[in-house]
Amino acid sequence: SIGKKLSASGSFWDPPNYKDTTKRVEDGEKLVRDFVQMVEERRDIEKDYAKQLQAWSDKWMKVQEYGTMETAWRAVAMEGVKRASVHLAVREDVDNQVVEPMRVWHKDTYHRQRNQLREKKELGEQFKTAQKEWAELLNKQTTAKTEYLAACKEEERAVKAEREATKNPDLSQSQVTKMQDKIKNVHQNVKTSKDEYNTYLQKLRENQNSYQQGMIQAFKKFEELEEKRSQTLKMYMLQLQDCLNVHRTMDLPTIYSESRDIINQVDHKQDLHWWADNHGVNMEHVLPHFQEYSGKRQRLSTSSNSKEDIKETINTSSGTSLKVPDHQSTSQKTNSTKVRAQYQYKRVEHDELSFDAGDVIELVEDADNLGWCKGKIGETEGYFPANYCGPLQ
Repeated sequence: SIGKKLSASGSFWDPPNYKDTTKRVEDGEKLVRDFVQMVEERRDIEKDYAKQLQAWSDKWMKVQEYGTMETAWRAVAMEGVKRASVHLAVREDVDNQVVEPMRVWHKDTYHRQRNQLREKKELGEQFKTAQKEWAELLNKQTTAKTEYLAACKEEERAVKAEREATKNPDLSQSQVTKMQDKIKNVHQNVKTSKDEYNTYLQKLRENQNSYQQGMIQAFKKFEELEEKRSQTLKMYMLQLQDCLNVHRTMDLPTIYSESRDIINQVDHKQDLHWWADNHGVNMEHVLPHFQEYSGKRQRLSTSSNSKEDIKETINTSSGTSLKVPDHQSTSQKTNSTKVRAQYQYKRVEHDELSFDAGDVIELVEDADNLGWCKGKIGETEGYFPANYCGPLQ
């Protein structure tokens, strides 16, 4: 059976919650454009740095030294020219091997018509078509349920009025007869509305399989597009690291190899599995069930799953991992449960934690499989990216 969990917005199967998935297509397209912009800015940094190195070399080449010291001095100044040449080559590599190919891929993959993304529109239409009959039945079932519960309440009132009337000796026979006729009509309304309510519940059960198949087919289209986007971004992220890695000409810190290790952890299958669990076909599909009239005002509630307590850790750039020790509670404030922010982070969602570089954060939950920890600063608590922090020194 299909079913994993419910999100705060409800199940994927409830109309029109498929819009979370169609919106992800548009968000994904924007992220591709953002990635291109990010790489362009990084490319221009190489160009600006090369210009500064060249200017530095030109300035210090013009000195009044002599002999072997002049040769040595010029060799020192010439390092700037050589380094500038390396970074200009990096700039060209980034432009030719990442920026331009990504622009072409984006143009071939995503198409805008009248300021609307065609891929999102087509996917939305496919979901809407697959859900049309189901949504109509669900609306009729909801109406039938409302009418049934209202008839039950009316029946309850009529029976109560009849009991009160039997205690009144002043009522005429015609009034008693009229009241009895009303009760018969109310009983009949309850029976009729109950039958109609059950009829639509049965139709929903009969149509569940065909409805799910149509939605699954549409969801596969989303998976294909998202898989292609994930694989392409991963490929060009790795290509960017190759372009920026100048170990071929000089011994620089191993930051690029560390970046490659982190990027190599990208797994489109795992990502898609998570999406499907939280916003897609692996979510629980809850059918409406028959609700008998109780005579009391009922409060409807929906359940949502909290973030999973995934006992995996993510390696940070310092080579350590952010994890709350098993033998300590989250209320204990010791150095072993604290980390230090290495970069500034401004929250995007309301449940995230903002901090500045150097802030000390108390860990509340381990890093999950997407690299997010939960922590607190003072009384403020929220989620934050694990790789923005390191061990408390």
